[in-house]
Amino acid sequence: MKNKNMILRLALCLVFLLIHSVLSAHPINELPMYGGVEKTPEQKKLDDEFIKTVTQQNGTREKASENVANLGWKYLRKGDQKTAMKRFNQAWLLNSKNPHAF
Repeated sequence: MKNKNMILRLALCLVFLLIHSVLSAHPINELPMYGGVEKTPEQKKLDDEFIKTVTQQNGTREKASENVANLGWKYLRKGDQKTAMKRFNQAWLLNSKNPHAF
């Protein structure tokens, strides 16, 4: 029983280290859905400004989300995965139910 507990603890530590290394190796805007990381007040302010600007440009958040997701697909087809992920995250930020953002 002690061996099973020790193996479980070791496995949990390894999973934690793996998650931590992935999250710290990339900026949160390059992780799907911002990596589930709590944003700073400054990041939240920038998000609000982005949402306001692109919503005004596109009429609705939903339309803005579609357009930004389309940009994500464009960058992905070009092989620019980092920029594509940033655009998909923005599309998700605008409309978390937009299937094209995933």
